[in-house]
Amino acid sequence: MRSVVALVEARPETIVEDYQRVLDLAGWSPLVQDDPAALVVRGGSGPWKPGTVSPPWQLDGTLSWLGGRGSDPGKAPVVLAVGGAGSPAASEAWGWPEVMARHGADHASDHFRGRRSFRAEPDLPALRAALPQGLTLPAGLRERATLLLPVPGLVKERPVAGAVRLLTDLLAPDLSLPRGEDGIEARTEVLRFARQALPALGVVMDAVHWKVGPDTAVARNLLLAGTDPVAVDAVATRLAGRSTARNEFFRACRDENLGAVREADIRLVGRVDLMGREFDVPEKYVGGKLPDWLRKPTVRILGKAPAGTGNQQRHTATPWGRLFADYRSRGAVGDSR
Repeated sequence: MRSVVALVEARPETIVEDYQRVLDLAGWSPLVQDDPAALVVRGGSGPWKPGTVSPPWQLDGTLSWLGGRGSDPGKAPVVLAVGGAGSPAASEAWGWPEVMARHGADHASDHFRGRRSFRAEPDLPALRAALPQGLTLPAGLRERATLLLPVPGLVKERPVAGAVRLLTDLLAPDLSLPRGEDGIEARTEVLRFARQALPALGVVMDAVHWKVGPDTAVARNLLLAGTDPVAVDAVATRLAGRSTARNEFFRACRDENLGAVREADIRLVGRVDLMGREFDVPEKYVGGKLPDWLRKPTVRILGKAPAGTGNQQRHTATPWGRLFADYRSRGAVGDSR
């Protein structure tokens, strides 16, 4: 059976409905029929930066969808931030607390986040060797459906850093590879680890903003969702104009049956026509030079600048920037209309 990946175009004025649509198309419902949900989000440090930290509407859309499934009130969703500062205090800068309170979601407690040893069968030697503390898993994930909420990033010629990257930061936060090694075997073993350790797994990628440099992102107004992290990343990689066939990691995933990579093995649903949109991010831009196509008015360039000036000021004036300000001040899209 082919992996399903849903693709939806997102707009600030309909973002919650856009999430509901993409998650329905992706077939997430079986994931949350029996188990309560843990939302694994991308954390960070300091102010929210587009394409770097999970935006508040990603939480709002996903939690709204979960609430519409009629879940048990005694099984409140839990939000677990990885990859940076994810404490309740830090999340205030990103507009998360009000959204979580409105939906009855909780921050992961210290007990929930506490790492517990995990014995893989069969063994995962490359991953175990690369982890100083051995294989561990946040204790609270053993009884919950794990829902990954990544944001996409582009680095050189590599695949999109998205769902698999977030999954790696969740399951192998201390991954240490010898200098010069790409760690293909260890990274593929993360996927084997996930299959053993996580009872149910879903992905919804907020591809509204794509990180294309240390302090730069471009707006592409897309949402992707599925139940196969490899397939979601493969579709995102093709959207960005990059090859999956020539990438070693994707080849290993395909050869070892760890996820769908080839177009023939993935069933796209929703806005399939968006796959043909000009979307390439040339390597010369990643290297620092701005190509002509990124100068189009529909593309918002976001960069490092003092608050209220330059690129940051331009982002604040965009529809997505205003939406973020609404979440920061009111905690809900509906309250801002």
